[in-house]
Amino acid sequence: MIQDSRPASRLALAWAVLLPLVLTGACKEAPKAQPGSAAPKPQVDRIKKAVSGGALAPRLTDPIPAEITRFAPASAFKGPRSVGVDKQGNVYVVDTGNFRVVKLDAAGKELSSFGKQGTGPGEFSQPWKAVLSGDGNIAVLDRESNWIQLFTPDGRFVKSMAGPPMQLYFPGGLAVAPDGTMALVDTGLDRVLLLSPDGQRQGEPVKTIAGEPLKQPTDAAFDASGGLHVYQPPGEQSAALLLHRAAGGGRESKWVGVDAASTLDSARLAVGSDGRIYMTDPVQKRVVVYAADGKTVNPIKMEAAEPAPLTRLSGIALDSRGLVYVTDADANAVYRLRLRTP
Repeated sequence: MIQDSRPASRLALAWAVLLPLVLTGACKEAPKAQPGSAAPKPQVDRIKKAVSGGALAPRLTDPIPAEITRFAPASAFKGPRSVGVDKQGNVYVVDTGNFRVVKLDAAGKELSSFGKQGTGPGEFSQPWKAVLSGDGNIAVLDRESNWIQLFTPDGRFVKSMAGPPMQLYFPGGLAVAPDGTMALVDTGLDRVLLLSPDGQRQGEPVKTIAGEPLKQPTDAAFDASGGLHVYQPPGEQSAALLLHRAAGGGRESKWVGVDAASTLDSARLAVGSDGRIYMTDPVQKRVVVYAADGKTVNPIKMEAAEPAPLTRLSGIALDSRGLVYVTDADANAVYRLRLRTP
């Protein structure tokens, strides 16, 4: 099982404090480390190194308030790892611990579920990521078996794609472009594979973006024009990065990203119709929003009558109305965020 063996404390970072200091060049003295985090200077050095290598360090700006509500079915989840939303507003939760996908309506009522533990068609070993394919079906990535399985919206198994014939090693991410092209993030082999809608390889694997060799990338998302965003966790000598591969051979770019504790508990991302990138921030236990050009980033401030603390953010998705859905693997919960923007 691919997992970053470094302790989470070595990767933890008071990101909201350090990033503005790096941007302004005012970091004359490292701020005092918070409980449970490492001394921040090594992380500052990694960010500075990334910036000197051409990465943009976004400017931290004002929080975006958002109403957060628990969005849950009658049945219990067990370690949900992903969430997807179709054009009708139905929500698909990858209930990893129960080896299934649960379909909810726009009000949070459970409509159906499909899948069970096993190795046959329609069965899962470690369901990890669900996305909506170009034809409206549900594509589910199984991290352990390496298969992508396609289901109709009512849960009927259609076919399997990728899998052992593609020689994958614990793939962690899956995304679908507007034209139906799939990006399969092969975490263990440091690459992204582009697949046709029917699962065939397209071109050579993506191993470098914006001059940055991929190193255990964990998630990806397409923007409306077909540009590809890839998240790369931090390394011993490198900062976390959000890499952008523009559509049609346009200019590639890279931005300093939020931190991650491991390749398992990594940042996850979704892109809105306006190009903004919504990311889980697993170390700070929050959600942030990058501007489409990467120049600014806003944390989302959760507001609720009885707020529940976010613990282990594991997945994120947007619907057509701009509502944000996140899964919390430790709380066995799905939350819906309604942003209050001008």
